Amino acid sequence: MTNNIDKQSFGEGGCIISTNAVPTASPQYEFCAMQCVTDVTVSVALSTPLMTGTQTVTYPAGFILYTQINGGTGTISGTAIFYKAL
Repeated sequence: MTNNIDKQSFGEGGCIISTNAVPTASPQYEFCAMQCVTDVTVSVALSTPLMTGTQTVTYPAGFILYTQINGGTGTISGTAIFYKAL
């Protein structure tokens, strides 16, 4: 029996290709991974008890970031594929 984690690992939830912004999630979905097609610089606004401000990180082409991404929280330069969570 296949569970949602298995399905997500093969991209069965679908994806969005973006070149200038973190896609905005909707009530129906959020994202579970970001795959860099080119070198991608991500700028994300943070607001936590320990950190505030904008953090900028550059990921190389081919890098895959597996994490919960709610969308609409930052900008990117480069091309990335955002995989939808199930």
